[in-house]
Amino acid sequence: MRFESRQRTSKPQQAGLTLIFVVLAFMLSSILSLTACSSVQNPTSRDDQKKEPAKTPETDNNDESAASADQPAMITGSWLTCGPTNSGVADEYGCYYTDEEGKKVDAENAKWTVTIVGEDGKTYEVRDLSDAPPGSPWHVVFTIPPELEGTSFEIKGEVTLDGTPTTAECPQGYILVPGDAFYKTSDFCVMKYEAKQKTVDGATVVYSDVGGMFVRNPTFPAAKTACQNLGEKFALMTNDEWMTIAVNIAGNKDNWSGNAVGSGAINRGHSDGLPQIARLNAELDEHPCFGTMNENCLDRSHQDWLQKRTHTLSNGQVIWDLAGNSKEWTDLGAPRKDLLLPNTPGRLEYSLLVSDTSDMKVTDLRPTSASHSWWNDSWNSAQGIGKYATLVQNSRAALRGGIYDNQEFAGILTFWMATDDFTDETVDFRCVYHK
Repeated sequence: MRFESRQRTSKPQQAGLTLIFVVLAFMLSSILSLTACSSVQNPTSRDDQKKEPAKTPETDNNDESAASADQPAMITGSWLTCGPTNSGVADEYGCYYTDEEGKKVDAENAKWTVTIVGEDGKTYEVRDLSDAPPGSPWHVVFTIPPELEGTSFEIKGEVTLDGTPTTAECPQGYILVPGDAFYKTSDFCVMKYEAKQKTVDGATVVYSDVGGMFVRNPTFPAAKTACQNLGEKFALMTNDEWMTIAVNIAGNKDNWSGNAVGSGAINRGHSDGLPQIARLNAELDEHPCFGTMNENCLDRSHQDWLQKRTHTLSNGQVIWDLAGNSKEWTDLGAPRKDLLLPNTPGRLEYSLLVSDTSDMKVTDLRPTSASHSWWNDSWNSAQGIGKYATLVQNSRAALRGGIYDNQEFAGILTFWMATDDFTDETVDFRCVYHK
């Protein structure tokens, strides 16, 4: 490098100035290098943990150099889940994005780019991409190109999130249920809809969605196994978990026709036999009359209200068909031999159940004013809570909820004792997920 001066200097002076400049340049370079090294962060990224394709820092939310809450974060197709929506629309698919553990991620104002790669390697950009309707398990939905019908293809996608994503608390198709101290339950997740089944890699898998194929006549052991096969934290719903949900529903004014707890009745769901279909598929939460012939079920003053198929929990979550449509297996945990009023035939009003036995407590079947202060011990089927039936004794299996063609017996607390191998077209179940 050549330095020029306007003043004449001698050669020794020039040599001295050159040395000074070299020293200063070296010192400045060292300072900058130290400063740069002190600001470099090297956290463990998802690439190291999951051995996914390499990402730039802008795409890794675990890296402190990644986008902040004020900048877009990117989740690539590595965490994208897509599949048929089973909504009845031909060739309609949906996608949702997850974190590195496979949990569904929620964020607003996401921008999507989805492409489909055919068997021949040809790439199709999805142009009819649209936001999934409210209540859908998907984030976006679209229709595959006609030329790909009946062929194998791969869906790839990219999501730009406006802000830092938060992880959903429950698996896809499940809702969060607040725990109940009396029933010794902490918060858990439950299928929003009665269980459906599909084939994945040659194996039958149960899942929760608005549509799809119901599990065909499951026995109690089959239901337990189906839920356990989903993973370590999954199980068939227990009776205490059923009671946790039912009591939460009964304590919420939104589920009473009089818009106050104890005023009027709790809706019983699909139970009037119209149509004569044992198990109706569901729809969006905005359409709780779906499939029934009761189009006025949102009108609390109308008799159709009782056929409303949804209930709302205290946390705002919506669950379908707990009171009607089909009865559902629950696990009592241990055989119950000494039942409440075991020798009385028929279906009994809950107000008749007032004394515990050695094997069963009244609160196994309904709350009491002692367990939950707002409960009225005189409430019966007139309040829409259902009835109690003892079909068998000495069983650890119970069926809860009503059926599609008996309004009086339908309700969130309806109880039938049954043998493990009992089954018919009105039986279903739900799985739970323990966080």
